[in-house]
Amino acid sequence: MSSEFPLFRLPLIVLNHGLKLMTPFEIDHIAGEEKLLKFYVPMEDGCFGFRTFINHLSFIFNITLTDLELHFQDFTRDENEIIIDLYCGNTTRNTNYAKKLTLVGESVSTPGDDELVNHILNRQEAECKLTLDMQSFTFNIRRSQFRYIPNQLVIQNPNWVTSSDIKYFNSFSVLIFSAHSIMWWWYVENLIERWYFGWTPNWTVMMIEFLFINIDDIINKIRERIPDSDLLRSEETIEGPDGLSHRIKYSINREDGIIAEFLVENNKYLYIRSRDNTDISLSTFITKIKPMM
Repeated sequence: MSSEFPLFRLPLIVLNHGLKLMTPFEIDHIAGEEKLLKFYVPMEDGCFGFRTFINHLSFIFNITLTDLELHFQDFTRDENEIIIDLYCGNTTRNTNYAKKLTLVGESVSTPGDDELVNHILNRQEAECKLTLDMQSFTFNIRRSQFRYIPNQLVIQNPNWVTSSDIKYFNSFSVLIFSAHSIMWWWYVENLIERWYFGWTPNWTVMMIEFLFINIDDIINKIRERIPDSDLLRSEETIEGPDGLSHRIKYSINREDGIIAEFLVENNKYLYIRSRDNTDISLSTFITKIKPMM
């Protein structure tokens, strides 16, 4: 049963002593009540108080804040702004901030929600990973003036993503889950053709999850415009932790000497390496992101 004792209004010395007397299980229980605390503590006091709580936990257990999951539809624009500034921003004044940010929208987004997400993206400073998990069909990420570009961008429910967005993404790696629309086949075809004729994306590696994809069919549609001498197809079956995995890979060489790789695994996952600005191979990239799938 939760208590309405104003823990975060205690003097810092008293709060610090109280936290040191708590067991990890008691602290975990209090952390689980964060959202409940918001209802009986004014938003400003609750946010700043819990910020103090996080800092004390970091000091006591010698850990740092790493992840923030924000259900942005539960808060007003001003409240979201306060939360982002306290937990995923202001890096010049506070080094204990979230390096990974997940924005969750549980209901279908309104135009106001889309605008709110853009506002959050303009303020966040998640340097490692940004996850967008929202139910939107109209969100335009190209309107976002990112304060900080995360190393990895993860998109769940990509109903709002267009071929122009794929061109716009500029994180090192981009992961797109549940790309179930048939339009995604055309997006891939368009991406391969644009890349071959000179366009180079800002992102380096990408994963797209399909219900089903046939990479041979996609390549055959553009084969007349890409000479066979610039296409190298390979196929293999490997054994992994989840059993046998069938892979088809196309290595495509373009005029400037850059080689891109397009690998499809089990007709479901497409992995792309579009630039040669990294020593990370496509197989290493696949291994690194497997735990997320």
